[in-house]
Amino acid sequence: MLHPAAQILLWIFLTLALQLAKPLLLATLGTALLLAALLVAAGKLRQLLRRTRWIMLTLLLIYAWTTLGTPLLENSPAFCPTW
Repeated sequence: MLHPAAQILLWIFLTLALQLAKPLLLATLGTALLLAALLVAAGKLRQLLRRTRWIMLTLLLIYAWTTLGTPLLENSPAFCPTW
């Protein structure tokens, strides 16, 4: 087990490295991590997803309605999520 300070530094470097990654690499890593989590601790993953579903939904809605972009519906662009 690494020292807590080393773990924090590792997470910071990983976060910075992922900012430069291509979308295909991110999708591949995400899929691999999901499969690994399912194989190692499926019950804990299910529990985590169940506990965090409302915050994930809230973040999706906030990003959909506050991010600038092309409106999904042309009829009412002011009250519509963006693409």
